[in-house]
Amino acid sequence: EPLSYFLRKHSTPKMLSSLHRVHMLKDRLMRWPGFSIENFYLAVDHNNQIRGCMGLWSPEPIYSLYPTHYTKQADNLRQFLKVGRVFGWSHPLPPVKSKAPFRFHYLTHLVVENESIFESLLHEAYNHLPKYEFMSYLHFEKDWALKSPPKWITTSTPYGLYLLCPPGNSPPSFINPTFENRIELESCFLF
Repeated sequence: EPLSYFLRKHSTPKMLSSLHRVHMLKDRLMRWPGFSIENFYLAVDHNNQIRGCMGLWSPEPIYSLYPTHYTKQADNLRQFLKVGRVFGWSHPLPPVKSKAPFRFHYLTHLVVENESIFESLLHEAYNHLPKYEFMSYLHFEKDWALKSPPKWITTSTPYGLYLLCPPGNSPPSFINPTFENRIELESCFLF
């Protein structure tokens, strides 16, 4: 229940918020294949108050993503990660010819009060990932608390949020979010 309250407190000011009531997290987890409360990582302070959380979820119960082609830049990253595996600091991406899916987990319900909490939660989640898997999360450009920590190997894929509107209608404000006017969105729902 404390997790539900924490998420509700941080979710309510965001547009498209879906956790308006405490019971909604429980309802969401019951409908989400392969995801439960045990998938969450929490950061708590000395007063046992939650200061950050993230859920780690694999999309395999629903879908798999396969590489069909790597750009030159992506192939360079793939080769770099393959070398990094020898030193134990990276997980490789599958080659196109292998017909193997990407092995990854989404970071969901990601709420942190500062970047140090985010990095601590990332370390904890990464250490519990199965071998050869990586993490993916949605990051808005001006959300500094969720910026990739400098010592991590990262790459990014830009997203766009589009909406078809009838002529003469102004687009809603969530189409162009700002840091002050963020939206609640999970990257695992974008596919």
